[in-house]
Formats: sequence, structure tokens, C-alpha cells
Amino acid sequence: MNISFIKKTLKPIASRIYGSLVANHPMLDKSLTIFCFHDVSDNPSEFSKMYELSVTKENFEFQISFISEHFNTIGSDQLIEGNIPEKAAISTPSSGHCRCSGLRTSASGVGSPLPDP
Repeated sequence: MNISFIKKTLKPIASRIYGSLVANHPMLDKSLTIFCFHDVSDNPSEFSKMYELSVTKENFEFQISFISEHFNTIGSDQLIEGNIPEKAAISTPSSGHCRCSGLRTSASGVGSPLPDP
């Protein structure tokens, strides 16, 4: 059996099971979790490849969907106002820079394309 097939098939299943266990840990009930994304692309830069900083668009959509299911996502306005619910999460580009190929980086956008300007 092809190893890449096994990884591609089992990794999302294992990730969801493990992630559900971690996401439901009581420690997260009274916390703010910040998810940073650097390079969301099917063609990541050499730098991102070298330091494993990229996720594919498909993986990004999976992660955003998971975050939406297991956390109460908030925006920067809520954070500034101090309106932070239990199990709060916010997503952000890392280092203030994100090569996200036209995708939203907030859980409320669930990886959907940005609107035309």
C-alpha cells in the first residue's frame, strides 16, 4: 500500500480525533486560543517549505472548519472591547504577514474567498 495514500487518508481522521480531545480539554474553557497562519497556498514559497510554515487551501479550510466547530471565534473588535467568551479563538496571519492566496483568515469566513474590492 502506498504510504502517501495512507497519510492522506488517515491523517485527517487522526487529526480530528486528537484535535477533538485537545479542543475539549477543560483548560481551554477560560482561555483565548490564537491560531496563526503564515502561508496558505497550494504552491508555498521555498522559505515556507523549508520551515514547514505552509498549509494547503484544503488543509486550511479543514482547520478553520475545526476551529469553528470547537471554539467560539471572535474578531479583533471583540478582543479590544474585552468581550471574550469561554473557549474563545481568533485567527491571524503570523508576523503580520500572510500569503493567503485570497482567503479569509478568520474562522467566521471558513476559508472563503475574499470579496472583490
